[in-house]
Amino acid sequence: ATTLGNNNHNTSSKKTKFVSLRNGYHGDTMGAMSVCDPVGGMHSMFAGMLAQQLFVPCPSGPHASDADETLVELERTFERHRDEIAAVIMEPIVQGAGGMKFYHPVVLRRARELCDEHDVLLIFDEIATGFGRTGTLFAGWQGEETFRPWSSL
Repeated sequence: ATTLGNNNHNTSSKKTKFVSLRNGYHGDTMGAMSVCDPVGGMHSMFAGMLAQQLFVPCPSGPHASDADETLVELERTFERHRDEIAAVIMEPIVQGAGGMKFYHPVVLRRARELCDEHDVLLIFDEIATGFGRTGTLFAGWQGEETFRPWSSL
């Protein structure tokens, strides 16, 4: 997914950064480690070798109001780095390796809106949440607050 995000834009683009939620886990390759939490994550020992990415706080709980700080910081990050962001990557609805932290689907909806506004990829890392593990086929399909990513095709 990180390769796809970086290749989404032509090579002359300045869009090379990813935005990720703190406490996230996306894998153990160099690209994937760069979008895992650089402070609280298990890959901190590789910090000097990894590409520097952008991080916003994870929502503090499962209710929509618990996502307020995350949404404000996500919007600020897009304002400050609009010309650098290639993709947003997140584990939808629940962060597994980050401590089984559940959050409200309103985060997914707003991330989709911001990505559409700024021509940025939105990547849902569904390794732990997909294929019915959250009640729907994909975690990004939770009720009215979310969407089916390819519904506009």
